[in-house]
Amino acid sequence: MPIMTEATKKLTRRPKLNIRRSVIDFLNFDNMASKFAAQANEVKVLLRDTVLPETGLTDEDGNSWIMFEDDPIPDPSGKGEVTGIKRQRRVSKTLNTDKAEAFLRKKKLWDECTETVTQVVINEDAILARAFDKTITEEELQSLYEVKENFAFLPQRRK
Repeated sequence: MPIMTEATKKLTRRPKLNIRRSVIDFLNFDNMASKFAAQANEVKVLLRDTVLPETGLTDEDGNSWIMFEDDPIPDPSGKGEVTGIKRQRRVSKTLNTDKAEAFLRKKKLWDECTETVTQVVINEDAILARAFDKTITEEELQSLYEVKENFAFLPQRRK
């Protein structure tokens, strides 16, 4: 084991942390981040829902574009210059089961386009009842559960 001299001890000590100052800094930064995030979202919605549809060029897929290729905008995050903005059209399609059922019945395709699915699910209440009546021991019951632990940082406030 190495011998700790006063000089070595000084080198291995952590600098003193002003906890109150760190909490104040956190609260200020968190507050500013929330305000800026809300403002950034407002501008994003304005650009996406008003500016791009009204002034951008729309392609055959329904996307709208405004390009700045000749005069790119510097990105303060350092991710690269912004050469344009895009309102991207995204489409999701889900089957309307009510319409599909009416259509299939009308076309007499109901039987060949449907299937019966039997699903087995574990009934947690039944397991707990078996533990209550001692068919399952407490140790066995606890072994059936996964416990995950995590920690949150919560500033405490006076009301």
